[in-house]
Amino acid sequence: MLSCKKLIENGSEYLEGDLSRWERFKYKFHLFMCKSCSRYILQLKQVISMISLSPKKKIPQDMEDMLTKEFEESMKK
Repeated sequence: MLSCKKLIENGSEYLEGDLSRWERFKYKFHLFMCKSCSRYILQLKQVISMISLSPKKKIPQDMEDMLTKEFEESMKK
């Protein structure tokens, strides 16, 4: 069975339809069995929706670099 960690790491690929049929089946099965991950995917959908409604502004490059670095470090844990 797909792990919660794997589902969370690739949640956006699932929502964007970038998975094979087999991978998609494993995600759907996991979401059926795991309420925590189901809530996570629902929240991710809501965040994506809210972001798409927000005004498009370019952030300064140094801030983007800092956020990218922090995100990558948090994914290593």
